[in-house]
Amino acid sequence: MKKLLYAIWIAALAFLGAPCSAEPAEEVLNRLAGAPLSGRSELWGEPPSAVIRRMNINCLADRMGKEQMFATRFSRTLFGCPAVEIRLFAVEGKLAKIDIFFLNKGDSVGKKRSSGDFRKMLHSCHHDLEKLLTSELGGSERVNFAGAAKKHQLPAWKLDRYVLVVDYAPQEYLMLHIVPPEALGRRGKSSGAALPSRQSYAEHVKRNDRGDVFIADVPMVDQGGKGYCVPATVERLARYYGVSGVDMHKLAEQANTKNSGGTYIRGMLRSIHRLLSSCGLEVRSVGKLKKSTIMRLVDRGTPLLWVHYSTPEFGQRMRHSNAARGRATPEAWRKELRRQRLIKKSTKGAHIALIIGYNRDTGEIAITNSWGETHRLEWVRFADMEQVDQGDDLFVVEPRK
Repeated sequence: MKKLLYAIWIAALAFLGAPCSAEPAEEVLNRLAGAPLSGRSELWGEPPSAVIRRMNINCLADRMGKEQMFATRFSRTLFGCPAVEIRLFAVEGKLAKIDIFFLNKGDSVGKKRSSGDFRKMLHSCHHDLEKLLTSELGGSERVNFAGAAKKHQLPAWKLDRYVLVVDYAPQEYLMLHIVPPEALGRRGKSSGAALPSRQSYAEHVKRNDRGDVFIADVPMVDQGGKGYCVPATVERLARYYGVSGVDMHKLAEQANTKNSGGTYIRGMLRSIHRLLSSCGLEVRSVGKLKKSTIMRLVDRGTPLLWVHYSTPEFGQRMRHSNAARGRATPEAWRKELRRQRLIKKSTKGAHIALIIGYNRDTGEIAITNSWGETHRLEWVRFADMEQVDQGDDLFVVEPRK
């Protein structure tokens, strides 16, 4: 009897000495991040604007079907590691996923840092990140996580309604995905997104009284200073067709791109079909650079991949057109275009961009580059495009039949 009373007394003391409640998961998440990522309530019930306000960041917003992406590039420390970008994904106005990009080859290797130094720093940051999560949340478990047209088995740490998935590719990148448990599906399998259908995308095509015809809402992905023109452009196309989980860093890893100074364009184009096939997309050639091909596909809402030489003169001509054409009347602008001399031919500065529009009256073509918001819609004469065209076929990425 005495032993029983003693045990009850010890249990009572333990109960009275215990805290009334555990630290809320949102506070733990903020402490780990070293930033006000979360408010007092669960992140998954909030609009992305709440996170943007707390983090004091300016995000570029794009919609891809039912999903919205809010992205910004910055330089700050999150989860004890140098971060360069954050992306917030929302469905029906509610936050559904957060991606944080840390060190990566494209942003980190160049004039200021060698490949050897980058690999050491990447390895150290990966070690520190997993050590931080383990010290606070305990051991990890392996989960299947979809991305870049294949599934990866990655380490994940659970914190109540948050799953923190570390995505690490040695010599390439380090990122952190924060998702709700249901995003992983049953038995740790990634739920994934529905495959795109071959519906008509003509509703995305806009026309104005100047005669401009263009696809208005191709999502922007900013490649920054990286030579990732192909991976960034392919990611934009995937998001245009409503396919998530395709990321330029993973595409760059699988395609063996250069860390700076440009992508191996032809090799990457050969890899597109293999990389995107499991996402329900296919790539096909539509022939050489022709106005008739461009107009036919743009009218259908289909962007075209164009391989060319991005020369300084070509860039200067685009900047002039974008600044001047809006200030001139259509008639005055047509006269100026007729007076412009052709730019010089060149075989330097290999690059890829998307063709997304045309103007039949002026002979201009609209392209978009993966360099940020100011390059979302740029106009240039077709005659000048011919001067820097590489002679390769135009390609399209579309949902599979």
